[in-house]
Amino acid sequence: MTLLPPDTVAAMADDSFDVVVNCDSLPEMGRATALSYLGEVRRLAPRFLSINQEAGKVHGGVPQNRVADLVGEAGGLRRASRHRHWMEQGYVEEVFDRG
Repeated sequence: MTLLPPDTVAAMADDSFDVVVNCDSLPEMGRATALSYLGEVRRLAPRFLSINQEAGKVHGGVPQNRVADLVGEAGGLRRASRHRHWMEQGYVEEVFDRG
């Protein structure tokens, strides 16, 4: 596993990883930041595992993102599987493949 600060990601080579995992953050990011993140995910790995909530709660008048909506908007990824996350109510595990 490799954890990196955001400013190092853009310098990484394409296909640096087999899978990118995101838990508990895409819904809370600003939409533009989340879309940029997904662009890097698509570039860095052929597979993406998301474990995130999808309640769409509103904070300060802004609804939280839903990962499936973000992926659809970003393009270049297709959902391979989707399941309820067994540890957290309201969370889903989704696997997306590049393509």
